[in-house]
Parts: sequence; structure tokens; C-alpha cells
Amino acid sequence: MADSYNQIDPGLQRLIDAHPLLFRGQAPAISSYVSAGWYSLLDKLCTDIEAVLGPQGCVDLEVRQIKEKLGSLRFYYRQGASTDLHFDLVSPTGRQHLVGRGSKATDDDLVVKRVRELVNAACATSETVCEECGAAAELRNTGGWYTTLCHQHLAERKRTSK
Repeated sequence: MADSYNQIDPGLQRLIDAHPLLFRGQAPAISSYVSAGWYSLLDKLCTDIEAVLGPQGCVDLEVRQIKEKLGSLRFYYRQGASTDLHFDLVSPTGRQHLVGRGSKATDDDLVVKRVRELVNAACATSETVCEECGAAAELRNTGGWYTTLCHQHLAERKRTSK
């Protein structure tokens, strides 16, 4: 009997299958999951990364994890010697996601810089896309829980959480 904890989400499996250059048939190294509404955004991101890197450049990129955190998309990856450090700060006035350079690689490498820009843009866009259905949405703090939902899915979540 298969362990359901170790099964790959069907949406993630479709993403892996659609982008063999990036994923090489393997799930990200760290368990990954996002809701269905963000898979179009992820598909576009992967397509854009493949276009920038080309087949040879994709060999040096490892997708580490894809997830939702504090209501927005996170796409963690390693590109050659370049790694980033991610910091999330939450205060009564809101939240902030900061990315620091975690390696000796510099921003002089235009390809590394372009991939970073694509990932950052997709993560920022996720704050305007319903994570459930892909419709226009906004990032909301619902009692300390950050989520990006359209009006319909926000109402559904409120009904089911009562």
C-alpha cells in the first residue's frame, strides 16, 4: 500500500512532466505543494526559466521546493554556485519577504540575475492570483493567517472555518 504522505500532488506531477529540462523527471528535493490556482503561474515561470537558460543551463538549476508561505508563492532553487537566503518578517503592520545572497556569486552573471528576477516576479504576482482557482485575488490577513483568495474562495473558507 502506497504511503499517501509521499505521493506527489497531481498538479505538481503535471508540472514535472511538462518541464523535463528543469525537473528531470524528479520532484523537488523538499516536499512541495501549492493549491491548483497557482499552477498556471508556475507553468509560465518554468517556461520562462527554460527560455532564459536553454537546455544546457537547465542542467545547473535544481528546483529545491515549491510552496505557499504567508499567502504567497515560494519557489526555492539552486543555480550552480548561486543560492539565496529567504527571510520572512511578520509584524502587526504586515509581512515582508526579503531575499539575501547566500553565496559568493555576484549579480554580474546576467543569467543568474534574470532567473532571480523571474522567480521574484512570479512570487509577487501570486499575491494577486487566487491560490484555489487562479482568479484575480488579493493577499489577506485572516485572523493571523495570510492567504491569497478571490472573494468566492474567501467566503467559502470563512463558512467552513466556523
